[in-house]
Amino acid sequence: ARLLLRPSLALFCVGIGCLLVTSAAYYGFYPLYLTQEMGLPARWVGLIANIGVVLEIGYMLMFERLRSLLGLHGLILLGASAILLRMTLLGFVEHPIAAVGLQATHGLTVIGILIAPLMHVNSQVVSDSYRSSVQGLYAMLVVGISSILGNYTAGHLVQQFGLITLYQLASGFALLGLLLVAGSLYSERSRR
Repeated sequence: ARLLLRPSLALFCVGIGCLLVTSAAYYGFYPLYLTQEMGLPARWVGLIANIGVVLEIGYMLMFERLRSLLGLHGLILLGASAILLRMTLLGFVEHPIAAVGLQATHGLTVIGILIAPLMHVNSQVVSDSYRSSVQGLYAMLVVGISSILGNYTAGHLVQQFGLITLYQLASGFALLGLLLVAGSLYSERSRR
């Protein structure tokens, strides 16, 4: 817990948490967005979602190449930027091509907020003796709480304001998350 509470890593965890909150809004309501806002027939929702999954496999296969090209921090920032792009398209560009095209960013978002951040946290661990404990705390405190909070909040926002407003607010929250993560990584780099 002391490791996760170090200022730069705590800031990093809060930033990733913000990005995970917005992703929960995406996963929970994207099918409704496609049918209710874009007017696409429900029979196409599964196929559209699977476009992102198929592309995600490609991103996973290219993970090491991307990491050697961009570095771990670059992958995290690219994934965070992909989330910001996804939320911005959903909230401000009401066109079916944009709604479907954003699936091209799905693999980047998975790498950027689920895989690379945990690798970054692992790189901060000095001893192997408590690596599993840190990973468990990170999973519960950052990934778990953010996902629960994102789903809970998104449901209330949709009821009160609608899907478009949800994604507009999520784009602002994604920007906050990106800035926090970038600030954390920058402060960590400047300390070296």
